[in-house]
Amino acid sequence: MSGGFSLRPELGFDYLSAKMKHYRESGGDLALNVDLERYDSFRSSAGLVANWRPLDTLRLFVSGHWHHEFADKNVALRSAIRSLDTMSFTTEGRNLGRDSGTAGLGLEWTLPAPLEMGLSLDYMRTFSKTYSSNEINASFTVHF
Repeated sequence: MSGGFSLRPELGFDYLSAKMKHYRESGGDLALNVDLERYDSFRSSAGLVANWRPLDTLRLFVSGHWHHEFADKNVALRSAIRSLDTMSFTTEGRNLGRDSGTAGLGLEWTLPAPLEMGLSLDYMRTFSKTYSSNEINASFTVHF
C-alpha cells in the first residue's frame, strides 16, 4: 500500500566472540611471539525505525539506535621477544567505551510477483566518544 508510514521500536542483543591465533614473527632474536587472544562482545540495543512507502514498490527508512557494551571494551595482546621468552608484556588496544549510537537511512525497491526481485541500499553511521565509522550496504534479491 503506497503512502503508508510506520514507526517501529526495536530492542536487541548481540554476542560476538573472536579469537586471534598465536603467531611468531620471523626476523631473528628480536622477533615477537604473540599469544592467542580472545575478544568477547555482548551488547544491547534500543532504537526506532521509521518507514515510509511513497509507492507500492518503494520503501524509504531512517533509523536510530543506542548500544551498550557489557563485555570487553578493548583487546589486549600478550607478547614476548623470542630471545627473552620468559619476559612478556601486554599491549592494550584502544578502549572503545561502553556506549555508542547508530543512525541510518536507506531505500528498498521491489518488483511484485511474478518477478519478485528487489534492490536495497542503506547507509549507517556509528558514533561514540572515541570512534566513528561509516557503512554502506547494497543488496540485490531474487525470490523463486
